[in-house]
Amino acid sequence: MSVCEPDNKFEEKSKSQRKREVEALQNIGEKLVNLRCAQLNKLALPERLRQAVDRAQQIRSRSALRRQRQYIGRLMREEGEEVELRLEKLLRPHVEETAYLHKLERWRDRLIDEGEGAIDDLIAEHPSAERQVVRQYVRSAKKQQEESLSQKAVRNLFKYLKTLIST
Repeated sequence: MSVCEPDNKFEEKSKSQRKREVEALQNIGEKLVNLRCAQLNKLALPERLRQAVDRAQQIRSRSALRRQRQYIGRLMREEGEEVELRLEKLLRPHVEETAYLHKLERWRDRLIDEGEGAIDDLIAEHPSAERQVVRQYVRSAKKQQEESLSQKAVRNLFKYLKTLIST
């Protein structure tokens, strides 16, 4: 290999790539700062990182908080991947719960909009559903929506779907 040929074995990251990685670690640190004490305890953070996060939660000055976030980012370089995995695992149930609620909302809206066809699909997918009860909820919800009354029947339909469709 001559002196002029580049050695690709030890290719360095660009400055932009390093900045993106540092910012990503700081963003994870920001998520840590926004957690409650009980959630932080579940993560079992290294002592120095936990102290830095606790300190950041107490700081009110913007510039001091920015510096503290940078410090947390530096600490995250050492334990970043492991902490990130634990944090993702901790926050995951919220994502799943949100997806479940969205599924229920889609069913509710579809039942109200499509009527009998959607009821047939619901019964096919969830045989424990009682057709007459579903029809009653849907009929009440449609009537209240048409008359611009309260959304009580819509909420009742949602509650029924919640008992019917498990996570």
